[in-house]
Amino acid sequence: MNTTKQEIFNVAKELFIEKGFKKTSVSEITNQVEIAVGTFYNFYNSKEEVFMDIFLQEDQNMKRRIMESIDLDKEISDVMIELIPRLLNSMKENPILVEWYKKENFKTIISKVGEPYVENSTVEDSFYPFLLDAVGKWQSEGELDASIDKEYILTLFNSVAFIDIHRDEIGEEYFPTILEDLIRFIVKGLKP
Repeated sequence: MNTTKQEIFNVAKELFIEKGFKKTSVSEITNQVEIAVGTFYNFYNSKEEVFMDIFLQEDQNMKRRIMESIDLDKEISDVMIELIPRLLNSMKENPILVEWYKKENFKTIISKVGEPYVENSTVEDSFYPFLLDAVGKWQSEGELDASIDKEYILTLFNSVAFIDIHRDEIGEEYFPTILEDLIRFIVKGLKP
């Protein structure tokens, strides 16, 4: 990134963390960078676009840290029991990820930048291939049924993460155990 684009990125990130996505304006970003609003639009089409660049970088940094710390040689249930809660907790601890997962922000951002922006991002998503490789490894070692599509297996595990939305209804005292049990049941059902 050239200097001005990097400055916009850095200042926008600070403001999104401090004030949130909705309460941050392009004019606030440009005032702090000390550029004209028109100059902002030489680098980004919208506030949503700069937010997407920040989000994609933060998301990948979080996933990279998790990937580097996961031991894929452990039992599959233990790997997933470690992985899924770490992903959920990391999403709640990072203010940029928190902003992204707010339903109203997500809809606004996606409607402005569109799904292709995410797909065409220069930020390389290494997490999904990492998980696909892990599933392939477990299938080749006979730990998971090799006849089941790898992407389907990842979708099963991904669906478990969505129960976090219902944490309050499930009850905080039961949630961690239910999450672990669901993971163990899924792994058991995927064994050859």
